[in-house]
Amino acid sequence: MAAWNRYAGACVSESGPGSSGRDVATVPQAEGSSLTAQAFFKDFVAPRKPLLVRGHLSDEAWTLSARWSLAWFEARAGPERVKVEVRDPEAGSGRSFGQGREVEMPVAALCKHVREGGEALYMTTQDLTHDADGRPALFGTPVTCLSDCFPVRPRLAGNLIPANLNIWLGRSAAGSSSGLHHDFHDNLYLLLRGRKRFRLFAPSDAGRLPMVGTITAVHPNGRFQYEGETVNADGSDAGASAAQAAADAQAAASRELEEAEAAVERGEPGAGARLERAEAALDAAMEAVLDAEAGGEGAASDEDEDEDEDGFPAGGDEEDDEAEDMDAAEMERLWKKTARSAEARKAAAAAAAAAAPAASSSSSSSSPPAAAAAAASSSPLPEGVSSSSAGAAAVGSARPAWRVGDALPPAKDPPKNFCTVTSDQARAIPGTSMLEVEVHAGDMLYLPAGWYHEVVSLDAVQSPEAPASASAEAKAAAAMSGAATRAQLAAAAAEGKEADLPYHCAMNYWFHPPDADEFEAPYTSGFWARDWEERDLDA
Repeated sequence: MAAWNRYAGACVSESGPGSSGRDVATVPQAEGSSLTAQAFFKDFVAPRKPLLVRGHLSDEAWTLSARWSLAWFEARAGPERVKVEVRDPEAGSGRSFGQGREVEMPVAALCKHVREGGEALYMTTQDLTHDADGRPALFGTPVTCLSDCFPVRPRLAGNLIPANLNIWLGRSAAGSSSGLHHDFHDNLYLLLRGRKRFRLFAPSDAGRLPMVGTITAVHPNGRFQYEGETVNADGSDAGASAAQAAADAQAAASRELEEAEAAVERGEPGAGARLERAEAALDAAMEAVLDAEAGGEGAASDEDEDEDEDGFPAGGDEEDDEAEDMDAAEMERLWKKTARSAEARKAAAAAAAAAAPAASSSSSSSSPPAAAAAAASSSPLPEGVSSSSAGAAAVGSARPAWRVGDALPPAKDPPKNFCTVTSDQARAIPGTSMLEVEVHAGDMLYLPAGWYHEVVSLDAVQSPEAPASASAEAKAAAAMSGAATRAQLAAAAAEGKEADLPYHCAMNYWFHPPDADEFEAPYTSGFWARDWEERDLDA
């Protein structure tokens, strides 16, 4: 591996586990009904191994699998306007979306397009709102319309901290490709309809696979860092993490000073010396806080932050691309550069709100969901998920919704975390190794951060028949797909639901990538734990 590639997790090996005991020759499988959070973390999350899970979440709050149908989704979210990517109809049905042609329309219009057999539209990530402290929400429309159907923090995830949740919806009989790329977060992908064929390469192949962006480091857990970034292994910005640590140290020093002063008043032996030490510690802590807030030593430099880019394609079969939106990016930088105090975050949010009109005027309906994550790889906002301070004027605005047949928005360049080769070309590069796995409706796929993947999305086939010349595995897969689809249709009919037409749909959870091997404490820093605590979502 390249010197900057410090990846220490599972790799792809035709010979199996190898000396590390972590390598895989095939994607492991497990039954969801018997998989515990502790076993999931120990056997797959910590060693950074992909996992195909048969079955969805066992949480009582998870009812999406049972409730889902296209008609149900439309009834829940039909009027809501969402961003979708448009595929050029002249490009052919197998063409990858990932061209950045984003438009907005009501969910009902998207459902109608899918129901009528249209394959030109694909719903990916959406804009996010922000709370009073300037913190981006975990999910936006249309996921907000389904919030009573899933747990925000699944039991299976244990102590992993969620970063973002999304719904993906489209139709493709021949298959549409996501393009080969990697994610920046751990991904738990739950397939509700259709099939997804994943081709995987381990982060150890970084340096061999040609990329759009310039990689400067791969952390041991597979978290990538690109030119112009200073990112911790858990995905937190180095400057923001340092600012939080400085603020925590200041709070501790203030408490010690109060106790030392009380000791002096009580006349305790050595209290004077203790007070001097406490005063010196508080001075040093306050200096560190000011230094971090000013972007000095211990924080990311302004130059580094100004060079941040978009670059998170959208999710399990992330078919998205990047665009520039400096107003939204500035809002994210304002948020992350605080010392995590409520007062500072509110000031940042106010400054961002003042800049929102400029962002609205510069934002267009063609901006992809990745548009506002200019500081994506180093901010709390998941890469590829845009900030609604810039996007709110676009989604839900009075501007007429795009319709099939309207002029296509312009294509955009691919983001930095995309490869410039296909999976077929990548597997031919010396030193690389590839895994392939097919995910069916009712399955989950876990992918650790940094695992390259190209995803082909396929509609479920009601009566698949593999050719006589096909392998036994292909025939078994076809039969399995047909059985799953027939079972879905039968269940829908029995419950009086709409018998869903063939299409593909999924929900995914992104989690901040863990950088420790302990189930109870998967992160070496308290950065994301503090962020989650302040969200108060576990209540």
